[in-house]
Order: sequence, then C-alpha cells, then structure tokens
Amino acid sequence: MRARRLHGAPPTGPAPAASPRTLVLRQEVGGRACMRAQIEHLIHLARTDPAVTIQVLPFSAGAHAGMDGPFMLMSFPAGRDLVCIESLRASLHLNEPEVVELYRTTSDLLKSDALSPKASIPLLSAIAKDLS
Repeated sequence: MRARRLHGAPPTGPAPAASPRTLVLRQEVGGRACMRAQIEHLIHLARTDPAVTIQVLPFSAGAHAGMDGPFMLMSFPAGRDLVCIESLRASLHLNEPEVVELYRTTSDLLKSDALSPKASIPLLSAIAKDLS
C-alpha cells in the first residue's frame, strides 16, 4: 500500500483501521519532535483519507477487550480471514474460523470502547500540542 501511495495510485484492499491506546500515543519513542510529527501525520490521514479510520482508546476505558495485546485482523476477497499476532521472536498467523471470530468480536468491542473517529482528532491534537 505504501508504494502505491508514494506513486499516486489509489490503494487497493481493505481499509486500514486503528484503535491505539492513549498510553501508546504518549509514550515517547524517537524523541518529542518525532512523536509530534507522527501524531500530526495520523491527524492528517484521519482528516484527508476516507480509507483510514483512527479511533483512540482513552485511559478512561480502563480494562478492555484488547488487554491480551495487539493483533491484526485481515480479510481478503478470496480465502480465509486471518489474525496476525506479532511478538519480538515470532509471528503467529491464525485462520481457524472460530479463532478469527473471537478476534473479530474483540475488535468490535475495542471500537465500541474507543472514541469516535471525530472525537479522536481533538485528543490527538492535544497530545501533539503537549509534545511541542
């Protein structure tokens, strides 16, 4: 997808969606300027790219369905849906329908606990401002 964007071609495939936790957005990696630039880029994508959905999971959500760790849920036009769990030493790919459904439910719960895409932008802006 990145190569297509760099060359101006429209992206194909599923639309990316993310529900980052507030903690991840406030944990400085690469320095304040780098973090601010990354968050500003997320804001830009959220405002300008209809294929991108960003919903922030606020601290106030407390314990949530994704406490077990990050995962990627992928759907394909042909073939089975897939869940990918990456760690430091390994990558796990799961495609059993009942397991994929469990992660789909987890994803739905995370989205329902997260701020709406519209409400996430002011929080992202406040975090970027704090990094100035």
